[in-house]
Amino acid sequence: MNKKTKIIIAIVLVLAVLIGIFLALTNLNNDKQEEPKNVNEESEIEDKNNKETEAALENTDKPANQEEPIVYSFNEEEEAQREINKEDLKQMAFAISERFGSYSNEGNYGNISDLKIYMTENMKTWAENYIAENSDNDYSGSYYGITTTALVGEITEFDSDEVSITVTTKRKEVENSQENIFNQDIIINFKKVGDEYKVDGAYWQ
Repeated sequence: MNKKTKIIIAIVLVLAVLIGIFLALTNLNNDKQEEPKNVNEESEIEDKNNKETEAALENTDKPANQEEPIVYSFNEEEEAQREINKEDLKQMAFAISERFGSYSNEGNYGNISDLKIYMTENMKTWAENYIAENSDNDYSGSYYGITTTALVGEITEFDSDEVSITVTTKRKEVENSQENIFNQDIIINFKKVGDEYKVDGAYWQ
């Protein structure tokens, strides 16, 4: 082997070593770049992304100029001191007319006796006498019942002590499996007793 051939072989070996070193360094850098992230870091990033998404959705759902809703709370002391107005009395008349006008011959006149706590003394006396006089005419083996629903009301008299309200009702009468539906007015009179309005009369028209 002559000297020239030896030099060529030496150059080839040196180039091979250099190429091997270069490839090894390249693979090492790639491994570092592909190294998986720490689990905690991934969790923190995911939480941050979720919070940002939720915040974006909240901002999208709520217009910038929308006011916060007002939350009303019931204060029993303030309500007790509040002066009763016409609308309150009308709602009372609706409830009383529905209970007073819903009767069954199996119900022992509960539609009247249940309302005694809302009555004046004169009205209580009427109620007790009415029940006593009609108790013998109660259930006789044939069912009879009537239900009442308040529709509209009109205040026909209103002052500090006495109020009169006319309520238009729809009534469904059932007798021997036969139904009869009709409208009927009832006048509810209130009288102020102390700080409360009590029922002082109820008259079907």
